[in-house]
Amino acid sequence: MRLLPHFFALLACLLFTTAAAAGPDTVTLRVLSFNIRSSNISEPDPRNDWPNRRAMVMDVLRNQDADVVGLQEATRTQLNEIHAAVPGYGEYAVGAQGGSSGSHCAILYRTSRFDRLDAGIFWLSPTPEVSSPGWFDPTRRTCAWVLLRERSTGRIFYHFNTHLDNDSQPDRQYAADLIASRLAARAINARFVLTGDFNAAERTPEMDYFMGRRPLVGPNLHPSPRLKNAYRVIEPTTPNSGTFNSWVGNTSGNMIDYILVEGATLVTAAEIDRYSVDGRYPSDHYPVAAVVHLGPPTSPDLDGDGVVTLEDLHAFDRTPVDIDADGDTDDADRGLILTPIRGGEVADLAAGR
Repeated sequence: MRLLPHFFALLACLLFTTAAAAGPDTVTLRVLSFNIRSSNISEPDPRNDWPNRRAMVMDVLRNQDADVVGLQEATRTQLNEIHAAVPGYGEYAVGAQGGSSGSHCAILYRTSRFDRLDAGIFWLSPTPEVSSPGWFDPTRRTCAWVLLRERSTGRIFYHFNTHLDNDSQPDRQYAADLIASRLAARAINARFVLTGDFNAAERTPEMDYFMGRRPLVGPNLHPSPRLKNAYRVIEPTTPNSGTFNSWVGNTSGNMIDYILVEGATLVTAAEIDRYSVDGRYPSDHYPVAAVVHLGPPTSPDLDGDGVVTLEDLHAFDRTPVDIDADGDTDDADRGLILTPIRGGEVADLAAGR
């Protein structure tokens, strides 16, 4: 069994050498994105059915030892078995068909380290608040999110996890715009990581839009979130970076699975995990892993008491400050203050109390 020695040796070194660069207010995360292939599908080769590869999926989760995990295509049965075999994770997951039905874009997080403050899901569809098919394709796709607080420090961050349509590029472009709008509308101004199976190569219109390389074409579109591919930060020119292996170990195809972060986020390690046993693979997708350092958001201590609290909102009301440097003072600047440093104030600040 391959244990990825090079990656973990590098990771151990980097965790020491980048601590100062990351800063004292930074949350360092090991992130994993993994399409585990639904257990509801009977594969043409029965050796790839879930019971015959379940142990390999558990190996990946144990070996990667991630702090947060974005799973795609997970069924309720698979999630239950993961919790039994790899304990220590909390979960937020809603089935694409609603409730526990259908595949899940599940988010796992270490309960020993994080508290979940909030969570939600939206469908990649014209009616995102209810279980519904896409704009052009009947398949139901979702994006889940959680707001987590690091228990030891009170630092908070979001994790979004999604699975875009594999057949319809127009659906993927509409979904990209919807996701961008939800990223921009976060209730708390905290950093985020976005994981998922995007079913889109690196230079497709939807991925170029996520990265800020070119806009999408259409009416009423939202600005690009200007993200970066964590893997390409570490491996900018590495060829054979395909993440869909077709069960046979292909590497020459397109990268379609990603860990995306904001432009200011430090990335110190990343890999495509090609773990296999005797020529068999855990899934038809390779997992993607990265170590990211989520810095503090813009949260000014306007009253100078050393902590961002409700009093800073009152100070803003008395003397507005152009926090986002867009030339005016408005609700966007007010929203940038809504990031408490002490986790106990999250609910009060979010509610405006």
